[in-house]
Amino acid sequence: MIPLVMPPLAGLQILVTRPALQAAGLCARIHALGGKAIALPALTIEAKSVTPPAERFDLLIFISSNAVQHGTVILNSQPQAGIAAVGTATAAALQSLGHAVDVAPEQAANSEALLAHPLLQTPPARILIVRGTGGRDLLRDTLRTRGSQVELAEVYDRVPAKPDPEQYLTVKTLLDASELDIISVTSIEILQALDAMLEVDVRCLAHPCILLAGSARIAATARQLGWQGEHISADSPEDAAMIAALTRWHTRARVLR
Repeated sequence: MIPLVMPPLAGLQILVTRPALQAAGLCARIHALGGKAIALPALTIEAKSVTPPAERFDLLIFISSNAVQHGTVILNSQPQAGIAAVGTATAAALQSLGHAVDVAPEQAANSEALLAHPLLQTPPARILIVRGTGGRDLLRDTLRTRGSQVELAEVYDRVPAKPDPEQYLTVKTLLDASELDIISVTSIEILQALDAMLEVDVRCLAHPCILLAGSARIAATARQLGWQGEHISADSPEDAAMIAALTRWHTRARVLR
């Protein structure tokens, strides 16, 4: 008889807090591996009015797939520019529009990994970073210290989401019953918005839960905000990295039972 192989995430109920459009891929992967994904978007992505820049740039850096989606006017106005992407999901979004990606991180999907790329050690003269409003300035500041003129194009806003009452009640009920196994967060903004969304009593139930964080930096911020449960840190906030970290953790947890 062939032994029954249990799916790697079987039995886990996992809260997915990404914005709705970005949550679909992670939820699908969780379901495919035997887990149950519960969606509660903590942020909403809202497009901003975008005017093509008059200046010509040598390199466009897209921070996320949202930046690609809402920055197509900029992309199409700079046919001479090289293109960089922070992560495989961003690169895939660019490639789906027919654009080749010249620079992408060789390891993790974050600013540090992109800055480590050999082609950015002596970066081109004029660079435009396409991103959402706010966020980290490490990429801009580091490239400026390396001699580039760097400008920002902020093409979307991250807005705290108003929770769907049914989704919120589901999450509250699972927390009340201690049946929500994992809470996943893929950015500090999502973490902060989730904390603000949850009522005080619900937040008190959430903070001891196991947290799947998209980076060690997110996990450290969670500690500062009072999340005292076990933290699982992924190599990046991309779906594949989040799933890999969760699968490794659950495999070890099964062995230790």
